[in-house]
Amino acid sequence: MTEIRIGSDNFDILQILLRGPEIWNQWRADNPLQKINLSGANLSGANLSGANLNCTNFNSADLSGANLSSTNFSGADLGGAKLSGADLRSADLSDAKLNDANLTRAKLSSATLNSANLVGAKLFGAHLFDTDFTNVNLRRAELFGAILFEETKIDPKWLPKTHPR
Repeated sequence: MTEIRIGSDNFDILQILLRGPEIWNQWRADNPLQKINLSGANLSGANLSGANLNCTNFNSADLSGANLSSTNFSGADLGGAKLSGADLRSADLSDAKLNDANLTRAKLSSATLNSANLVGAKLFGAHLFDTDFTNVNLRRAELFGAILFEETKIDPKWLPKTHPR
């Protein structure tokens, strides 16, 4: 398995991704053994809805304000990524590394985060309607102001403690 990163010789993986999810998904289907490294990429505001980005390295990438709805990020490394204001509705983030990611005001409704690592993630004002946090590590995660609903599947031990009045 070879690794392709931004600016690799004779190849710019970022240009394929920016051509749209349909072209990207076809390229991924044709190149299933390629390990993709987009760490540090600036994809703010990009439309990647429905893209297959499983096991991709987005460490410290900027995906703020991007349309990432229904995107497959299973097993991806999004550690330290900027995802503030991103639309992650119905995205698959199972087994993803989101440690220290900024998910402020991100829309995570109906997203699946089974067994994801959100240690130190910032979820201020994030929309968490029907979000699945089963077996998620939320140690040191900041959930203040996050919008939670009954349908959100989250272990109460991770919720902020209320102060008695």
